[in-house]
Amino acid sequence: MTESSQAVAATPDEERVESVASSETANGAAPAPKKSRTSTSAARKVGSLKDFLDLPMELVLRVLDELDLQTVFHLSRLNKRFWQLLRSDTDAMHLLWERARIRAGIPRLMAPGCDVYQYANLLFGCCRGCGKTTTKVDYVLRIRTCPKCWRTFITNRKDAPYDTETRDLTPSSNYDSSGTYRQTPHYLLPELEEVDSMIEEVEETRQEVLFLQKTCPEDLLPSDDGYDSEDSYLPDPNDPSWHLWEDIRRPAFVRSESRPYFWDVDNRQDFRDALEGLQRQRNQDAEDIFSWFRRQEEAKKAELEQLNLQRRQAIEARFIEAGWLPQHFKFGDWIEHPFMQGTKLPTESAINRVRYELESILAASREQVDAAACRRERARREALVRSKYFELEADAAKVAALGLDPLPNVVEFLQLEPVKAIYQVVSAEDIDQERQVSLEDHACAISAAVAAARAATRRALFVKMVELLADLQLRINRTFEPPEPAVQLLPLDDPQAVLKNAETYEDAVLSRASSLLPCRTCRRVGHTSHILSHRCEILRQPAPLNFDKYSVPVEPIASTLDIVRAADKDVTTTASEMDDLGAVFSCTCIRPAIVQDWLHMAIHRTQYHTSGGAYHGRANTDKELVCETRQEAMERLYRHHTGNAAGRSFRYVAGLAY
Repeated sequence: MTESSQAVAATPDEERVESVASSETANGAAPAPKKSRTSTSAARKVGSLKDFLDLPMELVLRVLDELDLQTVFHLSRLNKRFWQLLRSDTDAMHLLWERARIRAGIPRLMAPGCDVYQYANLLFGCCRGCGKTTTKVDYVLRIRTCPKCWRTFITNRKDAPYDTETRDLTPSSNYDSSGTYRQTPHYLLPELEEVDSMIEEVEETRQEVLFLQKTCPEDLLPSDDGYDSEDSYLPDPNDPSWHLWEDIRRPAFVRSESRPYFWDVDNRQDFRDALEGLQRQRNQDAEDIFSWFRRQEEAKKAELEQLNLQRRQAIEARFIEAGWLPQHFKFGDWIEHPFMQGTKLPTESAINRVRYELESILAASREQVDAAACRRERARREALVRSKYFELEADAAKVAALGLDPLPNVVEFLQLEPVKAIYQVVSAEDIDQERQVSLEDHACAISAAVAAARAATRRALFVKMVELLADLQLRINRTFEPPEPAVQLLPLDDPQAVLKNAETYEDAVLSRASSLLPCRTCRRVGHTSHILSHRCEILRQPAPLNFDKYSVPVEPIASTLDIVRAADKDVTTTASEMDDLGAVFSCTCIRPAIVQDWLHMAIHRTQYHTSGGAYHGRANTDKELVCETRQEAMERLYRHHTGNAAGRSFRYVAGLAY
């Protein structure tokens, strides 16, 4: 079919769809005439808008042009004068209503059949049947009715007195007034009747066309050339096929591609597509309307909450003047009190009537509220201190300038007394939400606290080291028989005397190579001076300040003393002196450590040659510890392997001879 023939055929389809879409002709109509008043009460007085329409029309229109659609709609129903003005069928009024719709943010309808007056009545009007105020509305079917009139206009699929084809083609609704989905489709009875009549008319036309195709000569049927001509809209009334021409222009019948001179009267696809498109448009319009109402409810709720907040703040301001603090009002009993609800600002007399009751509520929970407010403020300040710490940690130059290098880890940093003083909240009067945190102002105190913590850890390690050396001293003394001299591990014979003179002997004891201990955090092993300044490689944190983060076992100390004796050094040899020896130590066990420095050798001996080692029992402990150069180690290993090879060759030859 050509474009011109499609245009001709589309016109009746639009008229038919419009007839379904505009079936609710009563929507937006003038209010039903009221019954005569039978009440004996006095009539209402004249309203405040009685003289509004007496103003100049230009001024009236300017005022009306600033209103939203709901206000314009209710004004149009106020009295006859407003009705006649606002419902007049003029372009100016149509434009005024359309601007009111846009101003209110109401979505534009996609489906035809509902003008702006009917649209406003659907959103804000009354019952279509009796004119009563009602909230029962179906935005897909575009009807607002009261529960009593509902059955007059609406039916469901089960009760609809029409066949399946009519129900399938008629626009239906699966949404209730609140937008909740319902399983059973509902229909508008006038639309069911209209669609049913359309189907009957289409079927009658179809039968007529079939009859004419059988009886009329082929040359009387319209051809492609004649149908596409400019005069095809105006067929000759004298033509005997004129009535057929008008009937087959309906969109329910389209030209057949295989039979260009005949019409496919069995095809109703255009007819179905038009009604299905109307259904989709109405569903989309209903979803847009539901979305708009939800936005309106949210905006109204936010506005009411804001007004309620202003009322509560006004009440709290009166109590703050009486000496109460802002945090005293942040609990449920106060916020949920009936006097706090509402949107109007209270008067002084209204507050005075409930002042005693409200003060009793505040006094009953004052202690708990103060404690909760202090915890919240403490958490806020602590979070600020943490953020300042991480900013400081990222700036190494600033850390050095403030004298905080090495900076402790964040957990121990927060436990320092000067840092606690920054985020600690003593009482409710100390709460200040505007208070800021600065570590630079307390850098000297924090640096002193860090130094004191490291000194305390060092002192605790010294005490523990003296206890272990004293215990080892007793073990060594038991292995020697008098008058054989024993090794002196402590500077003095009496351990208590060493502890009393800690200032004198602390550096001497902790600087020894035997002051070996591991870090519990990263399992790293080192002498005291090194382990207290190391940086944990696993957690990427500085050395812990707390003594409990270090373990001081006796096994590494005993292993280190064995290494010191193997090097022909005194027990007072420092770790730096052992470092100067380099890699000169070897262990001849089954898991040998060849040419290692003293620290790695101490770790090896602790793991494989002590009862508390991780790999104890996997190496023979009777092998000796050797102090040798790399060349000497190579020669020793060469001799060892040469002897093993000779032994294996002898056993091989003996086996052959046997």
